Amino acid sequence: VLYLVYSFLGWVGETAVATAKGKHFANRGAAAGPFCFVYGIAAVLMAVGLADLRTNPAALFFGSFLIATVVEWLTGKLLERVHHRRWWDYSGKKCNIDGYICLQYSVLWGILGAVSVRCGNDLLLRLCTFVPPLLLHIAVWVSMTVAVLDQIGAVVVVGQYAARHPRLEQLGQERGKGT
Repeated sequence: VLYLVYSFLGWVGETAVATAKGKHFANRGAAAGPFCFVYGIAAVLMAVGLADLRTNPAALFFGSFLIATVVEWLTGKLLERVHHRRWWDYSGKKCNIDGYICLQYSVLWGILGAVSVRCGNDLLLRLCTFVPPLLLHIAVWVSMTVAVLDQIGAVVVVGQYAARHPRLEQLGQERGKGT
Protein backbone atom coordinates (compact mmCIF):
# COMPACT_ATOMS: atom_id res chain seq x y z
CA VAL A 1 0.00 0.00 0.00
CA LEU A 2 2.77 2.45 0.93
CA TYR A 3 4.60 1.69 -2.30
CA LEU A 4 1.56 2.31 -4.48
CA VAL A 5 0.29 5.38 -2.64
CA TYR A 6 3.65 7.15 -2.53
CA SER A 7 4.36 6.21 -6.16
CA PHE A 8 1.04 7.77 -7.11
CA LEU A 9 1.49 10.86 -4.91
CA GLY A 10 4.99 11.33 -6.36
CA TRP A 11 3.54 11.17 -9.86
CA VAL A 12 0.83 13.69 -8.94
CA GLY A 13 3.38 16.09 -7.48
CA GLU A 14 5.87 15.76 -10.34
CA THR A 15 3.16 16.00 -13.00
CA ALA A 16 1.54 19.04 -11.36
CA VAL A 17 4.85 20.92 -11.17
CA ALA A 18 5.89 19.99 -14.74
CA THR A 19 2.43 20.85 -16.08
CA ALA A 20 2.45 24.23 -14.35
CA LYS A 21 5.96 25.03 -15.59
CA GLY A 22 5.31 23.89 -19.16
CA LYS A 23 1.73 25.20 -19.28
CA HIS A 24 0.52 21.89 -20.75
CA PHE A 25 0.02 18.39 -19.35
CA ALA A 26 3.32 16.59 -18.78
CA ASN A 27 3.25 12.97 -17.59
CA ARG A 28 6.32 12.67 -15.34
CA GLY A 29 6.18 8.91 -14.97
CA ALA A 30 8.57 6.59 -16.76
CA ALA A 31 5.60 4.81 -18.33
CA ALA A 32 2.00 5.59 -19.27
CA GLY A 33 0.42 5.00 -15.86
CA PRO A 34 0.17 7.40 -12.94
CA PHE A 35 3.19 6.22 -10.95
CA CYS A 36 6.72 7.46 -10.21
CA PHE A 37 8.21 4.38 -8.62
CA VAL A 38 11.25 6.14 -7.22
CA TYR A 39 8.91 7.58 -4.57
CA GLY A 40 7.37 4.22 -3.72
CA ILE A 41 10.74 2.50 -3.43
CA ALA A 42 12.15 5.24 -1.24
CA ALA A 43 9.01 5.31 0.94
CA VAL A 44 9.12 1.57 1.59
CA LEU A 45 12.85 1.63 2.35
CA MET A 46 12.28 4.52 4.77
CA ALA A 47 9.27 2.84 6.41
CA VAL A 48 11.21 -0.38 6.97
CA GLY A 49 14.64 1.07 7.73
CA LEU A 50 13.81 4.19 9.71
CA ALA A 51 10.78 3.28 11.85
CA ASP A 52 12.99 3.01 14.94
CA LEU A 53 14.17 6.61 14.43
CA ARG A 54 10.69 8.18 14.64
CA THR A 55 11.49 9.81 17.97
CA ASN A 56 14.81 11.28 16.77
CA PRO A 57 13.97 14.00 14.21
CA ALA A 58 17.60 14.72 13.22
CA ALA A 59 18.44 11.07 12.62
CA LEU A 60 15.13 10.54 10.82
CA PHE A 61 15.80 13.50 8.52
CA PHE A 62 19.36 12.38 7.79
CA GLY A 63 18.26 8.78 7.16
CA SER A 64 15.47 9.94 4.84
CA PHE A 65 17.87 12.32 3.10
CA LEU A 66 20.38 9.50 2.53
CA ILE A 67 17.88 6.85 1.39
CA ALA A 68 16.06 9.18 -1.01
CA THR A 69 19.31 10.51 -2.46
CA VAL A 70 20.74 7.04 -3.11
CA VAL A 71 17.44 5.78 -4.56
CA GLU A 72 17.13 8.85 -6.81
CA TRP A 73 20.70 8.50 -8.10
CA LEU A 74 20.37 4.76 -8.77
CA THR A 75 16.96 5.23 -10.41
CA GLY A 76 18.30 7.99 -12.67
CA LYS A 77 21.19 5.77 -13.80
CA LEU A 78 18.90 2.76 -14.33
CA LEU A 79 16.26 4.71 -16.27
CA GLU A 80 18.91 6.18 -18.54
CA ARG A 81 20.35 2.73 -19.27
CA VAL A 82 16.95 1.17 -19.91
CA HIS A 83 15.30 4.03 -21.83
CA HIS A 84 18.44 5.64 -23.27
CA ARG A 85 17.44 9.09 -22.08
CA ARG A 86 17.60 11.20 -18.95
CA TRP A 87 14.35 11.63 -17.09
CA TRP A 88 15.66 14.58 -15.09
CA ASP A 89 18.80 16.66 -15.07
CA TYR A 90 19.96 18.75 -12.12
CA SER A 91 23.20 19.79 -13.83
CA GLY A 92 22.19 23.45 -13.59
CA LYS A 93 21.66 23.25 -9.83
CA LYS A 94 24.33 23.79 -7.19
CA CYS A 95 25.82 20.80 -5.38
CA ASN A 96 24.71 18.16 -7.90
CA ILE A 97 26.26 14.79 -8.66
CA ASP A 98 26.06 13.59 -12.26
CA GLY A 99 22.97 15.77 -12.70
CA TYR A 100 20.93 12.98 -11.07
CA ILE A 101 20.89 14.34 -7.52
CA CYS A 102 21.33 17.75 -5.94
CA LEU A 103 21.40 19.14 -2.45
CA GLN A 104 18.20 21.15 -2.88
CA TYR A 105 16.04 18.12 -3.65
CA SER A 106 17.86 15.82 -1.25
CA VAL A 107 16.95 18.21 1.58
CA LEU A 108 13.34 18.27 0.35
CA TRP A 109 13.23 14.45 0.21
CA GLY A 110 14.75 14.31 3.71
CA ILE A 111 11.98 16.53 5.07
CA LEU A 112 9.19 14.72 3.19
CA GLY A 113 10.59 11.33 4.19
CA ALA A 114 10.82 12.30 7.85
CA VAL A 115 7.23 13.57 7.84
CA SER A 116 6.05 10.40 6.09
CA VAL A 117 7.78 8.05 8.52
CA ARG A 118 6.84 10.11 11.57
CA CYS A 119 3.10 10.47 10.87
CA GLY A 120 2.12 9.92 7.21
CA ASN A 121 2.54 6.15 7.12
CA ASP A 122 0.49 5.62 10.28
CA LEU A 123 -2.31 7.82 8.94
CA LEU A 124 -2.29 6.01 5.61
CA LEU A 125 -2.35 2.57 7.22
CA ARG A 126 -5.15 3.64 9.59
CA LEU A 127 -7.18 4.78 6.58
CA CYS A 128 -6.67 1.32 5.07
CA THR A 129 -8.52 -0.20 8.03
CA PHE A 130 -11.72 1.39 6.68
CA VAL A 131 -11.45 -0.71 3.50
CA PRO A 132 -12.61 -4.33 3.76
CA PRO A 133 -9.49 -6.55 3.80
CA LEU A 134 -10.48 -8.60 0.74
CA LEU A 135 -11.18 -5.45 -1.28
CA LEU A 136 -7.87 -3.90 -0.14
CA HIS A 137 -5.92 -7.02 -1.17
CA ILE A 138 -7.63 -7.14 -4.56
CA ALA A 139 -7.00 -3.43 -5.15
CA VAL A 140 -3.32 -3.75 -4.21
CA TRP A 141 -2.75 -6.81 -6.41
CA VAL A 142 -4.60 -5.34 -9.38
CA SER A 143 -2.74 -2.03 -9.02
CA MET A 144 0.64 -3.75 -8.73
CA THR A 145 -0.12 -5.92 -11.76
CA VAL A 146 -1.15 -2.92 -13.85
CA ALA A 147 1.92 -0.97 -12.70
CA VAL A 148 4.35 -3.79 -13.50
CA LEU A 149 2.77 -4.40 -16.91
CA ASP A 150 2.93 -0.66 -17.59
CA GLN A 151 6.66 -0.60 -16.82
CA ILE A 152 7.34 -3.68 -18.95
CA GLY A 153 5.32 -2.15 -21.79
CA ALA A 154 7.33 1.08 -21.58
CA VAL A 155 10.62 -0.80 -21.83
CA VAL A 156 9.36 -2.79 -24.83
CA VAL A 157 7.97 0.27 -26.64
CA VAL A 158 11.14 2.32 -26.11
CA GLY A 159 13.26 -0.65 -27.23
CA GLN A 160 11.21 -1.11 -30.39
CA TYR A 161 11.33 2.61 -31.16
CA ALA A 162 15.10 2.65 -30.70
CA ALA A 163 15.46 -0.37 -33.01
CA ARG A 164 13.38 1.33 -35.74
CA HIS A 165 15.15 4.68 -35.37
CA PRO A 166 18.82 3.90 -34.73
CA ARG A 167 20.04 7.36 -35.74
CA LEU A 168 17.73 9.04 -33.21
CA GLU A 169 18.93 6.55 -30.61
CA GLN A 170 22.55 7.36 -31.43
CA LEU A 171 21.87 11.10 -31.18
CA GLY A 172 20.16 10.59 -27.83
CA GLN A 173 23.15 8.66 -26.50
CA GLU A 174 25.57 11.32 -27.78
CA ARG A 175 23.46 14.02 -26.13
CA GLY A 176 23.48 12.04 -22.90
CA LYS A 177 27.29 11.87 -22.92
CA GLY A 178 27.53 15.62 -23.23
CA THR A 179 25.25 16.37 -20.27
